[in-house]
Amino acid sequence: MTGVGGRPEIIVEGSDSLNSGWKEYHFLYKPGNVSESPKFIIPHQPRLDWQLWFAALDDYRNNPWLMTFIYRLLTEEQEVLNLIDRKRLPFQKAPKYIRMQMYTYKYTQTGDSSKDYWQRTLKGEYMQAVSKESIKEHFKTVNVDVTKRKPIPATNALLQETLTTIREYVTKLKGTTFVLSSLVTVITLRQIM
Repeated sequence: MTGVGGRPEIIVEGSDSLNSGWKEYHFLYKPGNVSESPKFIIPHQPRLDWQLWFAALDDYRNNPWLMTFIYRLLTEEQEVLNLIDRKRLPFQKAPKYIRMQMYTYKYTQTGDSSKDYWQRTLKGEYMQAVSKESIKEHFKTVNVDVTKRKPIPATNALLQETLTTIREYVTKLKGTTFVLSSLVTVITLRQIM
């Protein structure tokens, strides 16, 4: 979708040292590991993975949500960790630093002896390494308290309970499994009626 020259992708990395030990965070749907096949997601559109693709088309300063996302990774917020591949978290506990690197991804050629699906080329740093403290300082300068979250009050207890139950069930499934099973259910119900 972004042209013949390849697909820009942001790779999020963490480390306990600014000088070494950088490890990638893995996402559920967006390209990352070059040996993993592209994911089947249609008609499902994973928000975080999709927004990271859009962010790669612009400067991180024009995507202020990225700083909040990184802060939530650094503070191990469960709701945010649920949006990425929890089975392959690169750290037992949150790292001290997170940075973002910009790569260009292209499909490998058919017949290529490599078993990789992608070729990726490092284009450079997308966002320099930050820590929890540096992000807090950044948000202080723009008068935002990132440490406090404002929960949205529920106005319908039954609806809230129903949605919580559905979310707990659905998060145990892969996105494609959920979408395909929902599609099969709809088709089956249409045939019956």
